Amino acid sequence: MAHQRHSLDQTLNSPVRVSIMAALVGVDDMEFGTLRDAIELSDSALSKHLAGLEERGYVRLKKGYGGKWPRTWVRSTDAGRAAFRDHARVLEEILRGAGSPVGMEAEAGWSSRPQSSGVSAEGGAAVETDAGGFPIGGPYPIDAGRG
Repeated sequence: MAHQRHSLDQTLNSPVRVSIMAALVGVDDMEFGTLRDAIELSDSALSKHLAGLEERGYVRLKKGYGGKWPRTWVRSTDAGRAAFRDHARVLEEILRGAGSPVGMEAEAGWSSRPQSSGVSAEGGAAVETDAGGFPIGGPYPIDAGRG
């Protein structure tokens, strides 16, 4: 079984391009300057990344005028939104450990991690654990002192 990273879209492997697509997928279109400011890029850097995304068919640029000033509007295409969703899904799978030895262990029903006895050290109450032996829903040590 190949690791999920092989399914990542190489066009979207740049954090800048992911940021561009994330900003565009929820809107009809966005003016170039607004996009530039939102993701904190220079005009030239944004132009370069947009050219790559446009070449791939992920965005469409439309030039026109806002009042008497030239403007460029950027819109994600259906193909771009689908590619972004797929890329995000694969990243989520990787972050969840699916496809890693730990993720495959969980799918197979075994784990190299020490398994919980299902009994808490605090009062002996049963604690439901996930396939990796971690308590479901906490409490976790990092949560201590939060209220």
